[in-house]
Amino acid sequence: MADLSNLLQLGQQMQFRLSEIQSQLAQQTVTCTAGGGIVAATADGRGQIRAIKIDPQAIARSRFSCRSNRPCRLSKIS
Repeated sequence: MADLSNLLQLGQQMQFRLSEIQSQLAQQTVTCTAGGGIVAATADGRGQIRAIKIDPQAIARSRFSCRSNRPCRLSKIS
């Protein structure tokens, strides 16, 4: 019975450590760029996108257009 008790205690310790590591990862961010730095995206350790930056000159130089008479806007990613 002592072996089962030790196994359960080890499982609880591993679960606690995993929770700590997940919390630490959630605090960290990674930023990746594409197109020579024209676009940059930042994500946290949970894989959630926290920011996207696009060089305004890249849009001005492109053939980007809207189908409406209103100015084009980039939407927030949810």
